[in-house]
Amino acid sequence: MSATIPSTALLLPPSPSASIASSIAFWTPTIASAYARLRGPSLLYIGVSPLFSTASRRASFAAAQKLLTALYALIYDLAAAHNAEDVDIRIVFLAEEDAAFGPVMSVEQLADLHEWDQLLCPHSDVGYLLQGQFLSSTSSPGIRVYYVDPPSAGEEDDAVTLQEVGGGEHTVVAVGGTFDHLHLGHKLLLTCTAYMASTATASTRLIVGLSGPPMLKDKKHTEYMESWETRASRTLEFLRDILDVTPYDCRTPLATEVVEGGMVATFTEWRGEDAEAIGAPKTLTVFVSELSDPFGPTITEKNITALVVTKETESGGVAVNNKREEKGWVPLEVGVVDLLMDGGEKLSSTELRRRAGERKMASEVKAAAQ
Repeated sequence: MSATIPSTALLLPPSPSASIASSIAFWTPTIASAYARLRGPSLLYIGVSPLFSTASRRASFAAAQKLLTALYALIYDLAAAHNAEDVDIRIVFLAEEDAAFGPVMSVEQLADLHEWDQLLCPHSDVGYLLQGQFLSSTSSPGIRVYYVDPPSAGEEDDAVTLQEVGGGEHTVVAVGGTFDHLHLGHKLLLTCTAYMASTATASTRLIVGLSGPPMLKDKKHTEYMESWETRASRTLEFLRDILDVTPYDCRTPLATEVVEGGMVATFTEWRGEDAEAIGAPKTLTVFVSELSDPFGPTITEKNITALVVTKETESGGVAVNNKREEKGWVPLEVGVVDLLMDGGEKLSSTELRRRAGERKMASEVKAAAQ
């Protein structure tokens, strides 16, 4: 993301309901008002208070993915309605206390995550409180504050419930995909993957299987596909944006290392004034692995304990676990993420590449006619 693109933070007040449908209805006027204000390419972070405890990522994963899916679906519709597809979205969960890594973080950490150009807050008592909390922590010079429409209560629906899980949290989590022309569906999947990984221990690993040439033979419109290196870099940049809570004025450019089989980036817990605290800071490593088959590291790395898939690729999780059981390994816990839909079809990179091809052809025809 270029530093010249305006950055905006939108703070959503806590929903009075524990229902996802009611909460989305509650927040819709505020998010719609924010989109009506945005003009041209920009970076937009939406900070939302979850409707559930995030203490156990495993227990709350199903609820988290449903809430994130509903928010991204709303954003997709609003972006189309306001001709704002060039707004680059990040969604993070807001917590009362600082976190070692996102996508769960405090308002204070979000306030210093970027050199913000503007802050959007709902025109309500809670909105004013969030504004004060944010402004008292940000180091952004010249930040402008604008008020957007307050939320409105929706009809009550079933409250979210947490799953009953045994055992510990996941610290090595995998996901796979092509991640070409990173779109909202990809951002949803990557955010859910980041959420599944607990950051309570000294080290956490995310493994992103990124389709390499052998996996692309049957893809359509591959002439418009981004290179593996571009897809890997953009995936890492997005993950850094929601994981690394280092203040913007202390942050260095994303450092990646090319290793056998892929690319690695490691993020270190920011301690600030507590830099001399006892013990080494926590680390979170993201390994982007070049996939030459559908399984990748899930059947070569025994210590992976969770795999995040979409509804469309759920059968792939079954296939992975069959392979692991053949090896005598513990099967992975599979977290399933709902699909984002586009006119009755899933939002896909294939369609984006098709549209890119049409735009290129139209441009060439126009140029030839001049």
